[in-house]
Amino acid sequence: MIGIIHQKLFPSRDGNGRVLAAEVLVMTPAIRNMVRSNKMHLIQSALQTGAAQGMVSMKTAVHKLLEQNKISEQTAFLVAEPPSGYGYGGL
Repeated sequence: MIGIIHQKLFPSRDGNGRVLAAEVLVMTPAIRNMVRSNKMHLIQSALQTGAAQGMVSMKTAVHKLLEQNKISEQTAFLVAEPPSGYGYGGL
């Protein structure tokens, strides 16, 4: 496996369609080691700091859509990252 892409469609700001937000996880040696050693709780942190390897968190992707005025603040708020302790994944 080379990586994982998690895609979600959100309503566009103008209401005339949807826009794509994509989370990209690249299977670096560090990520592979986390999976092998069952340290899944560390993957989200590695995803957030892995921009140099081409990784993009869903939170970053949604924030970019908001900055580009493609989604509303309400939509961004609704898909905001859940509080810690909610488990791995999410936005």
